[in-house]
Amino acid sequence: MVHETDSSHDRSRRAFIGTVGAAGMGLAASTSVAASSDGDPTPIDSPTVIEEPGEYELVADLSPDELEQSGCIVVDLRDEQGDVINHGDFTLHGNGHTVDLTETEFEPERSWQRLSGIVFNPGRRWDELPETQWEMAVEGLEIRGGGSGISSRLAGGGTFTDITLVDNGVGFDSYVDGGEFRNCVVAENGSGVVLGGDTEVWGGSGSVFESCTIRSNEGPGIVVGPESQAQIETSRIVHNRNGILAAAQGSSTIIERSHICYNEEYGVFGDAYPELVVDESESWPAEEARIRATDNYWGAANGPSGLERRWSEQDTGYEYVEPDEPFTDPETGRPADGDGDAISESLEAGVSNVYFDPFSEASLENVGAQR
Repeated sequence: MVHETDSSHDRSRRAFIGTVGAAGMGLAASTSVAASSDGDPTPIDSPTVIEEPGEYELVADLSPDELEQSGCIVVDLRDEQGDVINHGDFTLHGNGHTVDLTETEFEPERSWQRLSGIVFNPGRRWDELPETQWEMAVEGLEIRGGGSGISSRLAGGGTFTDITLVDNGVGFDSYVDGGEFRNCVVAENGSGVVLGGDTEVWGGSGSVFESCTIRSNEGPGIVVGPESQAQIETSRIVHNRNGILAAAQGSSTIIERSHICYNEEYGVFGDAYPELVVDESESWPAEEARIRATDNYWGAANGPSGLERRWSEQDTGYEYVEPDEPFTDPETGRPADGDGDAISESLEAGVSNVYFDPFSEASLENVGAQR
């Protein structure tokens, strides 16, 4: 089967991020809530802007008819002078409640704004944001129907436990942030998780996924953007268009003891660009992703297969075809001649940029979110 895309030879980080979507944050009007002073979590029962560090809990499902602010819950920690603070603790207990934005009306002030369930550290543009290191924790919450389920910008990461992100444009979207995800489900979104980076200013995002299920997303399950890192363990990445996409520009991806199965195109794809010389004054160096994906189950006892990316003869985009010979593991030389999910080719012809050997010949126990 041949799969064609509208990709071009543009090698910039913006082109890579543009293929999977980008999310912008903005704040129009808001209602703020202060942290409780009696030691108990502050209750939240309506759309809220949180400006003080502390412990909060959702005490009701939220499904607003309309919002002026860009998130149903906006976390915008500030000091007494109203300036964004660089350090602070924030905890949100979802208590099993749902934030549903399916029917919510929202008119963005700017074209790059999108409505999200939770927004951390909003700013008009990313170059207006300070870099912060908040100790964040969110648990026991479902978010559906938003442009993004959770969006985070330069907030220092956090811990997300027992979170379900369903039917959003992007399940989790980060810019130079990330976090630790445990027992989370990211399903049936446009894209599952997008870890965005900026090679020129901030660097990338870093995330750890443990016992998570990333499934049935229309686009990629996980995008590891420029200079971003993802460590994925005991998780299920299944039934997405592509399982994992990794940018060529300085990304790092490790996948271990997980299921990478039944994804439509690639199970794991690492971007790779040969050197491009435009003229004496302009050239682009060769770049490619390297992904370590060992001890995983690929959906077949004989391991992964391969797909080759070729520029079409009609000059209309890339096409993806079965290679004439199986790609080999870049370390062991084992051929990817199985019937499982496909892996990509490196800049060295016939050699994959995915380290897949050894692999599991049978499905693994206790993999993915246990719910």
